[in-house]
Amino acid sequence: APSTFTRDKHLELGFPVAPQLLPHFVPEPTFVAEPTNDAGKPLAERPFFFCAGRLEKLKGVDTLIRAFKRWQAADLVIAGDGAERERLAELAGGAANIRFVGRLDPGSLARYYRDAVALLAPSLCFEVFGLTVVEAFACGTPAIVRDRGALPELIAESGAGFSYRDDDELLAAAERLLHEPGLRSRLGERARAAYLEHWTLDRHLGRYFGSIEALAGGSGKN
Repeated sequence: APSTFTRDKHLELGFPVAPQLLPHFVPEPTFVAEPTNDAGKPLAERPFFFCAGRLEKLKGVDTLIRAFKRWQAADLVIAGDGAERERLAELAGGAANIRFVGRLDPGSLARYYRDAVALLAPSLCFEVFGLTVVEAFACGTPAIVRDRGALPELIAESGAGFSYRDDDELLAAAERLLHEPGLRSRLGERARAAYLEHWTLDRHLGRYFGSIEALAGGSGKN
């Protein structure tokens, strides 16, 4: 199971054996030159918060758009594509502080993660892990996540961000990170340290092969 939330939910629903915990991993990021928006202008003109992933209703991106339309102290940059792309653009209504950048290659994506004030993960569904959160951590960026599913586990384990239950809590956390650069820096350092400790490929493989050896009685045999 990639999270304790997932493991416990399986047990709650009657899964006949206790799943072992095996969190996912993300690759070490690589960065490209300064990313630009569709008009070719750098995105670093104003501080921005970043959201990446599938643009589907269950991901809750519409909640971010509504929040940032009334709170314009920083930009909201949205990466990805999906069935909700057009509806979300209509909802944004041309707001100057909301930008869609589409699908990104890994190097450009890493640069957005690194340069953002924080990653935002507003999923309305019960995520079983939180890959975008860990991708942000790998780039030294904290996260603000909805208090649902496995997402708050990543915040609790890393100490690298905030969980929120409603828009007011989301914007209060965003305000703090925007206006307290020392706090943002400290949480970014925690994010990177937690990534190196918990969610690298080497760490994942160590846990994976350790589980196999444990199941084989420590003999290392198949």
